[in-house]
Amino acid sequence: PQKPQQDLKELVVDINTASATEWDALPGIGEVLSKRVVNYRAALGGFVSVDQVANVYGLDSAWVDDNRKRLKVQAGSHTVLCLDSLTFKALVKHPLFDAGQTRRVLRAWGRGCKDVDTFWRRLAPTEGEKQAWESYLAICADSSANL
Repeated sequence: PQKPQQDLKELVVDINTASATEWDALPGIGEVLSKRVVNYRAALGGFVSVDQVANVYGLDSAWVDDNRKRLKVQAGSHTVLCLDSLTFKALVKHPLFDAGQTRRVLRAWGRGCKDVDTFWRRLAPTEGEKQAWESYLAICADSSANL
């Protein structure tokens, strides 16, 4: 069934809080895709940018571009992965990391790494990896307690 046009003109959803029903109200998103978006968001720990919605199977950058004015994301509304307590099992479940990438991240963080700059230097990610990962990876422990 067609969705009412008058409602769509002003409809804006926060991509990190929208329910499957709210996603379903957007043009080109049905019940299956709306659930897929919500499930992907949960696995991801929240979106950092609207562009990440295109990573959901069944959606693409053209759909995101066509609907960009209907999508918003609040900065910092995603879950951060704490390098100081991260396990292989937890990281490999994250949609941005495969087993090889997970091993690289954990190796780069290991061996007494204490700061993010050293971590990124050890990891030597591609530009795409760094862009995708840096909003999710952080040091969470209070470093002043270790002085």
